[in-house]
Amino acid sequence: MHPPAIPDLRRSSGAFDLPSIITGVVVVGILAAGVLAAIFGVIPYAQNNGAKQDLSSIRTAEGVAKAKDNRFMDHQRLLDIGYLQLSSTKQTKVKSDEKGTCYVALAKSGTGKVFYSTDTRTDPEIFEADTETGCLTPEELAELVEEVGGIGDAAPAGALKDLKFTAFSAIEAKATWDAVKGASGYKVEYRVGDSADWTVKAEKTTTTSISINALPEQTVSVQVYALTGEKTSEPSTATVKLPDSVLKNPSFEQGTAHWDLTFVNWSGVTNTQSHGGSNSAYTRQSGSKFTQTVTVPAET
Repeated sequence: MHPPAIPDLRRSSGAFDLPSIITGVVVVGILAAGVLAAIFGVIPYAQNNGAKQDLSSIRTAEGVAKAKDNRFMDHQRLLDIGYLQLSSTKQTKVKSDEKGTCYVALAKSGTGKVFYSTDTRTDPEIFEADTETGCLTPEELAELVEEVGGIGDAAPAGALKDLKFTAFSAIEAKATWDAVKGASGYKVEYRVGDSADWTVKAEKTTTTSISINALPEQTVSVQVYALTGEKTSEPSTATVKLPDSVLKNPSFEQGTAHWDLTFVNWSGVTNTQSHGGSNSAYTRQSGSKFTQTVTVPAET
């Protein structure tokens, strides 16, 4: 009796031929792609939902603060008192106004999106560079955005359109500008005379004015950039020439040179000598003692 013959699989046409294997790989790939798409769709949703839940924790804590202390509070104060738990607000910050009458809370999701809520807008919404939240000043809001990591995909804020640069005195020029919506701060550079190199005056400031010192009659230029996170706008530039020295011969070392002698009928004043503009000096007589006083405007 002979054992049954073993079929030669190499010659048999079964289910594991090449077309079947290719078909199987394609099917598995399609299923895997579907699963991955579902997973990658769920992760951003979960991250965004987590940020919204953090804002809900803020809302609850601020509600307790308002009920017990009759005011809204900043983030650290809520933590110190125990109204808010640190673990529930890992990427969330909240700031109230000075009197505690309102607040703005921000939470950054793992997707890079920033959500916000306020005492009047309790449902979380997406925060954009031009979002108007009320309550805080533009500078305070910019600081709050920076505290949560900035707006990751935000375009740089626009350049300043209202930069003013004026001579404040013979040795000081002052630059002022209006706050740029969405800017987290400003970078300021300056140069004196014909220098080709710009010197950084402030790497990042949240104020909207700055003073620059130089010598009388020097020409000073300033350029200001608006910052949005790590991004920088095009600069706005202005130039001013400082005036002549404050006074020549202010203490009469050269007699009355550069002064014009005039007389007035002031009580106790023998005579007065005036320098150009609103600068003046007079000599007061008290018995046999003479006292000389020079008056110069405060800004000079």
